Amino acid sequence: MKFSELLREAIRSAQAGLSDEQVQALAVEITSLLRGWVEIHEPDDEGIDPQDPQRVLLLQLLEELEDGSEIPIVD
Repeated sequence: MKFSELLREAIRSAQAGLSDEQVQALAVEITSLLRGWVEIHEPDDEGIDPQDPQRVLLLQLLEELEDGSEIPIVD
């Protein structure tokens, strides 16, 4: 499942009666907020190992926020 699908479904279930356009507008705002929050945690040190676990996780989260990969859903 893509992040945007999961987010839109959460918005719909939390607030019944919203139009698809309203759901999409809220999803865009929430995604932007989350992207900014994740990005501020990216290490500033340019010499950091590209495989540093924190950096790898941040890049994975950003990719999922942009629907670049599926979210690993665990039942």
